[in-house]
Amino acid sequence: MGKNELYDILFRDQVDSLLVEHIIRRGDASQPRNHFHNHLEIYYLTAGERNYFMRDRTYHIRPGDLVVLSSNIVHRAYSTDNPCHERIILEVYKPMLESMQKLFGKHGPEETLEGIFGVLRLGAAEQVQVQSWIYSIMQEMREKQYGYEAMVQCITAEFLTFIIRRMSMETHTEHISPAKNTRMLEVADYLAAHSNQKLTLDEIAERFYISKYHLCRTFKEATGFTLAEYINTSRVMQARELLLTTNNSITDIAEETGFESSTHFGKVFKQYMGTPPLAYRKSFKGEFGIRGKGAGARKI
Repeated sequence: MGKNELYDILFRDQVDSLLVEHIIRRGDASQPRNHFHNHLEIYYLTAGERNYFMRDRTYHIRPGDLVVLSSNIVHRAYSTDNPCHERIILEVYKPMLESMQKLFGKHGPEETLEGIFGVLRLGAAEQVQVQSWIYSIMQEMREKQYGYEAMVQCITAEFLTFIIRRMSMETHTEHISPAKNTRMLEVADYLAAHSNQKLTLDEIAERFYISKYHLCRTFKEATGFTLAEYINTSRVMQARELLLTTNNSITDIAEETGFESSTHFGKVFKQYMGTPPLAYRKSFKGEFGIRGKGAGARKI
């Protein structure tokens, strides 16, 4: 597969609404800008270490940990002191989750996993089982024998069943302690809740009784985001929801979400989403069926 100086792509393929990617990274691999999406993401670390910020807490990820992240949760994976690591990601898109509804009955995986984010620290036997499912999926994708699409869906359904059951066993689900500086996670909560307002570095530093220099440096260490990146991410997420669920004008949405002007809104939105706000609305409105304003997320 693909190679460059920083990473090797060992496997990357997609079957219908499931994308699987297996990568070894040797250099700094912090995710650029924001990261949020419309699919279920399953992240399995096989070697190395990572920090993973999700919504309001930071996790330290080590080999054998399984990150489960539903749609529309702000997150960012970023490097520890040693950036080298190996990971496998499964991106499960809405059509596949919907197609599994008949297999699961009344409460399918899409509904059950809605709003979920967190980390499962797996035991040795569980790691072997998870790796078996993942490698079986990749083998089916690679060989493409008769019925491989159906096999991929069945194995994925079994894997999701394990995740749902494992998450329901609270006594066996380890909540990995957040980063030491919990004050910065309080800052993140504040920024997310007030991102539609005008926020200045002076005001934030004063509110949390901390110097501006220490605030900027420590927030980046604790979350992987700069203050500006996190505020813009929160604003873009709110704007995206309004674009998809209302008929509000671009000017009104820019004002509602805290942007200085519709021009500034359009520029930032395109940087984060890859397309201008109006074009995004025309392309995607009604497709994802977003419910509520990002509320109701549950931690594993």
